[in-house]
Amino acid sequence: GWTSAPFVPMARDGKLFARGTTDSKINVMSQLKAVEAYLATGGAPVNIKLLFEGEEESGSENINEFAARYPERLQADVCVISDGGIVAPDQPSLVLGLRGIVTMELRIDGPVRDLHSGIFGGSVHNPIQAMSEILAGLHHPDGRVAVPGFYDDVPVPDADARALLRGLDPWMDAGWAQTAAAPHPWGEADFSLHERVGMRPTLEINGIRGGYAEEGFKTVLPAFALAKLSCRLVPDQTPDRVFALLQDAIAALTPPTVTATLTRLDDGAPAVRVDHRTRSIQAAARAYEQAWGVAPIFELAGGSVPIAHTLRSTSTEMVKMGFGYKGGQNHGPDEHIIIANIPRGIQAAIAFLGELVG
Repeated sequence: GWTSAPFVPMARDGKLFARGTTDSKINVMSQLKAVEAYLATGGAPVNIKLLFEGEEESGSENINEFAARYPERLQADVCVISDGGIVAPDQPSLVLGLRGIVTMELRIDGPVRDLHSGIFGGSVHNPIQAMSEILAGLHHPDGRVAVPGFYDDVPVPDADARALLRGLDPWMDAGWAQTAAAPHPWGEADFSLHERVGMRPTLEINGIRGGYAEEGFKTVLPAFALAKLSCRLVPDQTPDRVFALLQDAIAALTPPTVTATLTRLDDGAPAVRVDHRTRSIQAAARAYEQAWGVAPIFELAGGSVPIAHTLRSTSTEMVKMGFGYKGGQNHGPDEHIIIANIPRGIQAAIAFLGELVG
């Protein structure tokens, strides 16, 4: 839990603790303070549109509808998505890509009602067991997704792309050891941790529910089981095709003793990639270096920002600038930002606008 009240900002040990500090109040504040500074000193060097969107965690349904209806209102030479954070408090990083996403719910139905496991156990296929067997069939032991066709549209990264991103590897390894802290890394051994997270698609089991797991005990044979699934996508994969592949794979894995229903939970979003040689990325790199005193390293982020694909289509260039950091425990207890990075974020946002026209 929280060490201090989550909605009362508390400063300690050079950090500011409060809900939403790193995701994404520091980012919003930095951009607003940059605009404020320019307005106080004669005006910004470029025309600026501000878009605040608060539904990112639930799929950005309304802003996507707005963008489809009024695309001209979002047109821009450069779109800045101020979200996320840098790799470490004293090491800025620039994101060159975001994975896409599609989310689903899998329901396994067996008997028409919960049954007594003493009376019916051994004669009815337990839906939780069937669910476990089906889910186990979706991955190979080496971590690769076992869904036929899943990798058909996945580009093989070339040597130049892998070399460009290699600077993040030691930071990723150290951050994984500190934040994930699992007994041992898992996944495709041919790829570094950074590449597994940024370059490769995934299929995750986000939750399972069924039967009785509360305090005490019930010898129930459950009528159904539910699982939440999500896939992180890379360029050239689409939510529609990946969902269809999952439907086919689960149908093939489902025994005749139960029925399986896979339901798509949202529209999803494709992955987004940008070229590190664009004017806006180079301007952002110089701005980070001015504010932090060290050049940023490039990374591919494993997360998804659903609006990014929409805004990419209405902008000539896109850059993602975040000023929190990956150890800030966003979405969790004791979320925080580094206090010293508050003025750095503002300085970087100010410098970026100047560098665009410099």
